[in-house]
Amino acid sequence: PPPPHPAAPSAGGLGRVGEPLVFTAHHRLILALTFTAGGEPLAASGRDLNINLGDPETGDLRDSLPIFIVDLADIDISLQGNLLASGEAVWDLETGAEVFILERGTYQATFVAFSPDGSTLALARFDRETRLLDLSTGEEIFRYPVLEETRTKRMEFSPDGTILAEGVIYGSIR
Repeated sequence: PPPPHPAAPSAGGLGRVGEPLVFTAHHRLILALTFTAGGEPLAASGRDLNINLGDPETGDLRDSLPIFIVDLADIDISLQGNLLASGEAVWDLETGAEVFILERGTYQATFVAFSPDGSTLALARFDRETRLLDLSTGEEIFRYPVLEETRTKRMEFSPDGTILAEGVIYGSIR
C-alpha cells in the first residue's frame, strides 16, 4: 500500500543528482507541473483542489491557489514569471491575486499556453473551441472551433509567438 499522506505539504527540496529530496506538493494525484523560466517557483496542480507553489531548493510551500475543478489538466507560467494560468483563472504570482477568472467550475480538461511575450493566453477546452485572450484586457481576440477528430491535448507557442501548435487526441498537430 502507498505510504500515508502527511497532514500538510512537506519541506525537503527537490534535490540534486544523487541526493533526491521530496516536496510533497499534494495529497492526491498531481496533474500538471511547471517552473518559471528562472527555475522557481515550481507550480503543481492536483486533485486536492489547489495549485501549490513550492521552492525547489528548500521544498517549502510558498503559496496555495484554490481551484474548483478536480481534474485540472494543465497549468502554465509566463516566461516573465509574473503570471500563472490554469483553465479556471490567471493569477499574479507576486501577490497570489486572481487577475482574470476564465472558466471556473467546468469539468472538461482545459489546456493553456502563454505567448512568449506574455501578452496572450491560449485556452482550449477538450470539448470546445480554442480561444486566444489579450492579457492586458482579458478580452477574447480570436476563436476557432474544435472538430471532434481534433480535440486538443497539448498546446505550445513558437518561440517568436507567431504560431500556436496544438497536439490533438488522434495524433496530429494543427
